[in-house]
Amino acid sequence: MTFNQRTDWQDDEAGGTPIMAADMLRIEQGIADAQNPTLAPVATSGNYSDLSGKPVLAPVATSGSYTDLTNKPTAYTDANAVNAVEAAAAVSPTGTWNFTTAPEVNGVPITGGGGSVSDATATTKGVVQLAGDLAGTAAAPTVPGKLNTKNATTNISPALTDYWQKVEILDDGTATTSWPNRFEAAFTPSGGTRGLTTYLNEYGELRVEPAKSSTVAARFFTKHAPTDPAHTANVFEVMDDRTTRTVLASIDAAGNVTAPNLPKKITVSSTAPNSPSVNDLWIDLSS
Repeated sequence: MTFNQRTDWQDDEAGGTPIMAADMLRIEQGIADAQNPTLAPVATSGNYSDLSGKPVLAPVATSGSYTDLTNKPTAYTDANAVNAVEAAAAVSPTGTWNFTTAPEVNGVPITGGGGSVSDATATTKGVVQLAGDLAGTAAAPTVPGKLNTKNATTNISPALTDYWQKVEILDDGTATTSWPNRFEAAFTPSGGTRGLTTYLNEYGELRVEPAKSSTVAARFFTKHAPTDPAHTANVFEVMDDRTTRTVLASIDAAGNVTAPNLPKKITVSSTAPNSPSVNDLWIDLSS
């Protein structure tokens, strides 16, 4: 009920204010309406839908959905990302990052939970543990136990104390009836049997064998080309030890052989040698 205020009240001639029954009913009704007001639905429900005169809001203000957002941010993408995650991805309707392709760190795909990096395979980059033949660091891994031999070129400028490659055999003290090889080079002819051509055993013995019946086991050259300067030192020498370095036998660039159990010097030529020494031997090829 809507309460309409009465404004035509007047006193009677005696100074009193007459109140009729209808007026009392109006007063009672006003009191009742004040105690039990009729409110708008939103005042008791709290629902946005019960509100009249609603303001016009953007859809995202009421839905909370990322898809209703205008001017969405552009996800970071960089195919050559360095020290950063390549976010080749789209944002899902729930507002979370949803990678459409595996992100990468320095070219390594990241998969699995928690941003873990998958193990490397023959076709996929990934994590590799520096164990087994691998050593060094992640930035500079090395293969200390192996040599790259096929089509390999190594350019080095070592200091005097540097090694290009060092192999050290430690004697374990156990007896052995064999001398295991530590370095081997082999040749297998077409349709033939593999055969060792050069090998170095555990105790330092170097052996050289011809790969074919028509080949030479070992050959020494005095010059690389005929136009190179003449070679003046011995081509081959056998010494007593590394400290004394007494030459026990030698072959010089002219093919002369010198050894204690032979004449001091053997010369094979068609002309007599100059300034021969006592016990020198000359084999004359002129006659």
